[in-house]
Amino acid sequence: MRMTQAAPIGLELNVGGQMAGSMSVEVEFLTTASDGIVTALPTGTVNVTISDMSCPMRQPDPKA
Repeated sequence: MRMTQAAPIGLELNVGGQMAGSMSVEVEFLTTASDGIVTALPTGTVNVTISDMSCPMRQPDPKA
């Protein structure tokens, strides 16, 4: 999700909106710092997290 001057846009909004619609629940989107996304779920701050996350390149296994 990214913010424009008018409104947030992104795949997360489309997916989250469709999920909420299919469950007939109200949706609220929050912008959160990267380090807070994973911890927000178990603490009950949010019910669902939707985010694109990247993994750093892994080093080759020296034993291989």
